[in-house]
Amino acid sequence: MAVSNLTRTLLALSLISSSSVFANGSEQAELKKHTFGGKIATGSVELYDLPDEDYTNVYSYYNYKFNQNFSLEVGLNFGMDASDWECDDFDDGFTCRDRNDSMFNIGADELEVTNFVIAGKATLPLSQRNSLYAKVGANFYDYEISRDDRTFIDDSGTGVYLEGGWQYVWDFGLGMDAGVQYFDMGDLDSVSFAVGVSYQF
Repeated sequence: MAVSNLTRTLLALSLISSSSVFANGSEQAELKKHTFGGKIATGSVELYDLPDEDYTNVYSYYNYKFNQNFSLEVGLNFGMDASDWECDDFDDGFTCRDRNDSMFNIGADELEVTNFVIAGKATLPLSQRNSLYAKVGANFYDYEISRDDRTFIDDSGTGVYLEGGWQYVWDFGLGMDAGVQYFDMGDLDSVSFAVGVSYQF
């Protein structure tokens, strides 16, 4: 009789343990580890201590999630000057012209930026679908400031990448977010407000 009770006890413990392992496995299966996304952003860019210029950038990324709160991200960013346009109304229609004659007061009229990003991302859940997020990492940058065929500054290197904001993700994987991006590119720094969409699976 004692052996029978011991057998029942062990069997019950085995069943509880098995169900616990199964539950943990199901919980892991629910974690959507892969995310692809893109953002468009607008803001300003500063060279040395010269006056800021309008700036826009497009950022695309892949994110691998280790758990619900931490992930690793790789991204590619393309940035450019956002020219100011002035339009006048004449009898025969509108005429528009670029007002950005001299970027940074050095005579340039074009900025092209490329960044490759590696960053860690942490999230702070606010509810089931809402969360705040922060990203910290490095960006490998290459930029050129020019006018026509004349290059004023051409530089590349490694700098800091920071981003923080808010995100909302539906159960089927589609998400949206809004945040502030910062790229440190040596003598050139950009700060922009970004909105984006993503898909988790």
